[in-house]
Amino acid sequence: VDLNDATPDGRLPDADKGEPKKTMSHLRAIFGRMGFNDQEIVALSGAHTLGRCHYDASGYVGPWSEVPLRFDNAYYNLLLQPIPQEDEDGKVGIEQWKPHTLYGKLQYRDPFGIYMMLPSDLALVQDPKT
Repeated sequence: VDLNDATPDGRLPDADKGEPKKTMSHLRAIFGRMGFNDQEIVALSGAHTLGRCHYDASGYVGPWSEVPLRFDNAYYNLLLQPIPQEDEDGKVGIEQWKPHTLYGKLQYRDPFGIYMMLPSDLALVQDPKT
């Protein structure tokens, strides 16, 4: 990999390109040039179960899972399993994640405001190939 292809300061690619299809295309371009296929991109995203987003590093804020120091499948469970609460339109599932821009960038939070997901996390679920 050419160092010119790396993101500045070691940061990861932009987590939002405005719509899920463009975001997935961006993830495929970034991780594809490092040799990752769709299955491997999904597996790599599982590392989101560790840690949290920090505003000063990424512009996003919050944890993906309850115990951000434990490596488990909590990220996938939260991402894929509906939280038993309906939105205004009675939808559950992927719509369980409420969009907000409280910190300036689009991100999603669960109905209770505890966890967060990036647009790229939800794009993984919405894309039929992943």
